[in-house]
Parts: sequence; C-alpha cells; structure tokens
Amino acid sequence: MSRKPLTIILLGKSGSGKTTHGKFLAKAFGLEYMGSGTLLRQFAAKKGFSSRKLSKIMNKGEWVPTFLVSNLWFRVFEKYHDKGILLDGSPRKILEANIVDEALEWYERGNILVVLADVKRDLAIRRILRGHRDRSDDTMKAIRERLTLFDREVMPVVRHYAKKGLLLKVDTSGSPDEVNKKLFKILSSHFGLRNK
Repeated sequence: MSRKPLTIILLGKSGSGKTTHGKFLAKAFGLEYMGSGTLLRQFAAKKGFSSRKLSKIMNKGEWVPTFLVSNLWFRVFEKYHDKGILLDGSPRKILEANIVDEALEWYERGNILVVLADVKRDLAIRRILRGHRDRSDDTMKAIRERLTLFDREVMPVVRHYAKKGLLLKVDTSGSPDEVNKKLFKILSSHFGLRNK
C-alpha cells in the first residue's frame, strides 16, 4: 500500500526562523513549499477588488480574513493533492485550523505533522530588530503587537494540534544550520524518511 503524501504544517512567531527552516525542510524532503505570505503577496499583485483591498490590508500589517486565506490554501491542496507539501504560516486561528483539518481529511492527507518553531520572546525581538535599521518606538510597538497577536490567536491553534497528537515542538534558538540539522534528524526519524 502506498504511503499518503506528507503534510507538514509549520507554525512559529515572528523571529522564530520558521520560513528559513521551512524552505530547508521542503527542499530536504522534496515537498512543495507553500508560504502564506508568498501566496497572499501573489494574490495582492493581481488586478481586481479583492487584490487591491488585500494589498491595503497587508501594507497596514493587519491580518487577512479567514475566508480569503482558506481560498488560497484550497487551491494549493487541489493542485498538489498527490504530492507532499509544507504549509508555512497557516492556520493562524482556531477557525482556520478547523477548516484546514476538514480540507486535509477531504484530500485524504493522513500523514500529517505540525511543527512549532519555538523561540523565547526576547530573542525573537532581537532577531526581528536585526532586520530593521529603524529601531524607533513605533517599530518596537509593532513588533510587540505582532508577538502578542501570535500568543492570542496562534497559540490556541498550537494547543489544538497538541490535543490531536500532531504537534512537534522544536527549539529554534540556535543558528540556522544547527536548527536545520536538528529538524532534519527529528523529522527523518519521525517519518522514516530520507532526504531527496
């Protein structure tokens, strides 16, 4: 009997390094990498009412409505229904998690793991600030608001998947190379996989 396609859902606060590690894992295991930010930016660059409105929302740093994010993810599931995929950055709310769970069941994706790229708040802030020349109070306020939003909205999603027995929490406070090696070793063991 053939193995069902692998699905990795990667969650983590800003500054956790999840996108860096997500791209590494996708390449290492031959998965299609699908980042929420990438999909949203591609959609926002198109013409039309929703694309224009999305562009404005993203420029303000606000979160995108669930129905719009879900629509983009369904396109991914349909296109790669028979291939392994790595979802970076979604679901971000319990409502989204329930919708994604239904989609995973619909597309018969039973080989699922949710990885939390975990890093302490103070280190996350330092990492984010390294990417900003402007260290003003406005920048710091925006960063803290983003991290608070993660705690309020995404952590319930993390607990949701922990209860389902699908969560793997990984400390990502080390260097990118160190964390990548650790993730590769842990996931290889978990799924009995080899890199592609």
